[in-house]
Formats: sequence, structure tokens, C-alpha cells
Amino acid sequence: RADAELARTAALLETASAQAQAALTKLSELNEDVSAAKKLGAAARGAVAAAEKE
Repeated sequence: RADAELARTAALLETASAQAQAALTKLSELNEDVSAAKKLGAAARGAVAAAEKE
């Protein structure tokens, strides 16, 4: 019984670890998207500022 419980716990830990790794990967992708969006926003603000000076 203890062996079965240990195996179940190990399987749960492995699943949780895989999910955490997937979440970290997704977070990294989202951070890259945010960085790209910030650059686009800055470029848009620059274009608006230039247009307003005309």
C-alpha cells in the first residue's frame, strides 16, 4: 500500500513538474510578446508625435 501511494505521489509530482515547465515556457513567450508590443507602441507614439508636428 505504501509503495502504491509513493508511486501515485511520484506520478503527481511528475505531472505537476511538466505543467510548471509548460507554464514557464508560455510565460517566456508572453513576455516576448509584451516586449514586441511595447516596441510597436513606442513606434506608434513616435509616429503620432511626428504627425502632430506637421
